[in-house]
This record gives sequence, structure tokens and C-alpha cells, in this order.
Amino acid sequence: MRQAWMCSCLPCRSGPARGHAGVPAWPALADGSATAPAETRVLEYLRQNFADREVSAGKITAIHGISERYLDTVLARVGITLRPWLREQLLTAAADALTRPANRRLTIAATAHRWGFADQSHFTREFRKHFGMTPAQWRNHPSESQLPG
Repeated sequence: MRQAWMCSCLPCRSGPARGHAGVPAWPALADGSATAPAETRVLEYLRQNFADREVSAGKITAIHGISERYLDTVLARVGITLRPWLREQLLTAAADALTRPANRRLTIAATAHRWGFADQSHFTREFRKHFGMTPAQWRNHPSESQLPG
């Protein structure tokens, strides 16, 4: 079941479906139902901590007192597989950072490191695979830099 990205805050409602700090807002459930309190806590935790290098299924389940099976259920209801989703969020945040004028002096390696990639060449390969161009091309051609979604 495919979900649409949405956020209920005023800035997000008035602009494109983008969350805070360049991160997509949480998807609504396809059936329009509200999430249970544990689900809400888990999703908000992920949204706020996706850049934490220590985020893992084990850490999430320990913090929220749920089983890994229930975590998988929560994430499946909103169409998320943890590792690929985290990678996508990190790449999207890095892409956004690359186009910000305040970050022009940061090297690609520094941006990669900031968003959890220990190696610039790995970051560049993942970035090219995701966006179809290198981080340097993305930075230097902002008119071509369109975030997916």
C-alpha cells in the first residue's frame, strides 16, 4: 500500500510536501487511520534522530519498549524499511545541505561526514545512484537539483 507524504504543521501545509530541515514529513496511512501512540512515538523518534549514527532497530525497540516484530509492523504500515529509509533520508539531507549558500565552503567530504558517511567515495557512489549525478554536480547546478518527492 502506497502512502502520500504529509505534515500537519502550518509551514508544511503551505508549501511542498517537505518536512522540517529538508526531511520529508511522515506518510499518512493509506486508509486514513490515525497511528497508535507507540507508532507515533517511534515515527517521531525516527524523524528527529535519523542522522544519529547509532540508530538501529535494537536501539529503537529498547527506547520504546517494543519488540522488533512490532517495530517492523509499525514501519510496514507506513511503507518504510528501516535501513533503506535511513539511507534515503541521509542522502536527501546531504543534497539539501549541498545547495545551501551557507554550506558552500564545506567540502563534499565534510558534508558526507556530517550526514553519516565515513568515506567520500562511498557517499559519491550512493549519491550518484540515488540522484543521477555526483554531489559536486548537484552543488554546481542547483537548477538541476530537484529533490525527489
